[in-house]
Amino acid sequence: MKFWVTSVLTIGVVAVGVFGFVGMSHDMSHGSGCIASVVNKNAVCPEDALSSALYHITAYKTFSEFTIASTFFALITLLLLLLAAVLATKEKLRPIPLRRQRVRWQDDFHTSHREKFLRWLSLFENSPSRICGA
Repeated sequence: MKFWVTSVLTIGVVAVGVFGFVGMSHDMSHGSGCIASVVNKNAVCPEDALSSALYHITAYKTFSEFTIASTFFALITLLLLLLAAVLATKEKLRPIPLRRQRVRWQDDFHTSHREKFLRWLSLFENSPSRICGA
């Protein structure tokens, strides 16, 4: 399952990269609407095809580096919060001292046979009879 999920995600990322680059307008008429120029602080896109391709690839690289960096910092922050939560609850999870309880077999050891028989007999006190009388 892990292999398939990894494969699908990798193919998806590569497909978006390839088809996004191929589907991009290459006629240099996008000017200020170009996302790469916004990333590079409104710099003008180069006119040459190779320079334009490298310019846009650099912009995509900037996006991926930012995403990885922000994900890394989010992961570090999450781990620190988890550590703080564990340390905060560790003090609250101290074991509660319990009183010693009487064990049933110790109680039975000191009971006489007559008391045991009466306890057993009391179980049938309110139970219905199996044979119904006429």
